[in-house]
Formats: sequence, structure tokens, C-alpha cells
Amino acid sequence: MFRSTTDRLWATREQPFSLAAEKAGAWRTVDADDELGLYQAIAEQESIADLAVLPHEVVEAIERQVAVLESTYPAWKIARLYDKYGAPGGWVAVRHAPLDPAEMKAGLVAMVEANDHVALVAKLSGQDVIAHQRGYAIRDHGAPLWISSPPKS
Repeated sequence: MFRSTTDRLWATREQPFSLAAEKAGAWRTVDADDELGLYQAIAEQESIADLAVLPHEVVEAIERQVAVLESTYPAWKIARLYDKYGAPGGWVAVRHAPLDPAEMKAGLVAMVEANDHVALVAKLSGQDVIAHQRGYAIRDHGAPLWISSPPKS
């Protein structure tokens, strides 16, 4: 990881991606305005690379799981993690919008990791409880985003 002369953050992978991963669109070097954005960019490229080596049916099943989780928790970018052999592993969720100090003090976090989707849902639900107890609902960062999932009617 390094910072450019224009104060932009960059990261590059030590090992190149496989040819299949590159053909799938994985980029070895990414950049962003801040650390959270850089972590999201890295996670996206690693996910692209990992999905390039899995059987099509497994990729589709994972994409369906991610879509359901992201529709339930729209404030989060959710990705499946993979081990060094390309086997599906844990999960990670990163908020789309950065948190301000008051939100962090209230117990909200920018990133959640879990070994399985059940544990991920439990952690994201816990974030919902904190957000709703504190009265947080919608934040506007260009487009409305929930700090957590919308409250149940």
C-alpha cells in the first residue's frame, strides 16, 4: 500500500493473479480516496479472481447468497472470502458510507467479518439494533443509504 503525490491511496498485489482471474477482470493494482475505499477495491478484485476458478454452479449460488444479504442489508457491500486454494471460506461486509465519530462511539462499525453467513447475519443484525436504538436511519452520500437495514414496519 502506498500514497501518491496527489494523496490518493494505492495498493498492488505481490503475486499476479492467474490468467483466468485476469480474463475475468481482476486488477492487480487498485486505488481509492481513503482506506475504506481501498479495502473495498481490494476485496472486489480478490472476489473477481476467486470466482474465476470456481465451478459455474458454485459461483451462481454464492452470487445469489450475496444478493439476498445485500438486499436485506443495503448499507453493506458483502463478499465471500476464499482460502488460498480458492475454496469458499468466511464472509466480509463493508459499509458503503463512512461512519462519523458519533456513530462509531455508538458502537457502529465499518467492517464485519464472519466464518459463515449465519454469523454474518447475526453481526449485521446487531449493527441494526444499535443503529435503530440510537435513531439512525437514512444517510445521504450522493444517494440515500441506510446506516443499517430499514426498520421493520
